[in-house]
Amino acid sequence: MKMRKVPITPFFCLLLLLNWASHSFAGSQEKAFETLQAKMQKIHSYHARFVQKQWSGADSTSDPDDVQEGQFFFSRPDRFHWIYSKPFHQEYIADGTTLKIYDEDLEQGIIRSQKDYPGFMFSYLFMPDDPVWKEYDIEMETQQHGKTLFILTPNKSLQQPPVQKIRIEFNQSTITMIDILDAFDQRTLIQFTQSTLNPVVPDSAFVMQWPEGLEVLDERHDSLHP
Repeated sequence: MKMRKVPITPFFCLLLLLNWASHSFAGSQEKAFETLQAKMQKIHSYHARFVQKQWSGADSTSDPDDVQEGQFFFSRPDRFHWIYSKPFHQEYIADGTTLKIYDEDLEQGIIRSQKDYPGFMFSYLFMPDDPVWKEYDIEMETQQHGKTLFILTPNKSLQQPPVQKIRIEFNQSTITMIDILDAFDQRTLIQFTQSTLNPVVPDSAFVMQWPEGLEVLDERHDSLHP
């Protein structure tokens, strides 16, 4: 069964942001952490549309290699629904226990255990009490028009960091941009629009509606389900 690569890095970074703990930082880092923590603590649910651009090398001055559009829903503590609508329709749903993936173009579905994909870090950004925060240094830059930029870089305690740098931009209380440079020099830029802070997100938003007759591979048990 063919399946497009799961875009682990963007989800990893979003999960990282939402996973706040009361770690201690020194000086300007402490202020940056407290400011970012205050913004993330206001987020209980979230909805936004996005454009995601990717470059295969660190030099991202040229046109991106890949551009995708879609929307996502998030609800604490660890549920999200990430939808790509262009150029191909794909859905990723995490309900706190399982990660379900649907690719309309390939007519394929996959079920995986959510705990087996810690790299699927979208919700770490919103969740408290994760030791992963000890592994990153945080800087803050105040910009014009009420925007604030946070820069996260792995510190020496992280032996094999999945990313080299994460840049997160806020406009007041909403996330406007996440810019990720991963360990393989691949850059992913996600720009958010039409953001809604703390919308009412029904439980049904985190239930995958498989098309009738779709073959679904359950990788938790290595079994096929019609």
